[in-house]
Amino acid sequence: MGARIHLSFSLPDGGESIRAVGRVRWLRVYSESSDTGPGMGVRFEDLRPEDARRIRAFLAKRAPLFFTE
Repeated sequence: MGARIHLSFSLPDGGESIRAVGRVRWLRVYSESSDTGPGMGVRFEDLRPEDARRIRAFLAKRAPLFFTE
């Protein structure tokens, strides 16, 4: 939690990879008793405006997932 990370990922829109800097906000470890997979939440700290627009467009097409920090 709190680690600053550099990440690169692709969206299914076929555009170029998004590169960003963010901070880990929450972690979910693997648990055999849960039907939810492991993962983490990242708060972007350095993200180009055009990449932010692409991410918002992608998220607008998906059902929301909510996790407490």
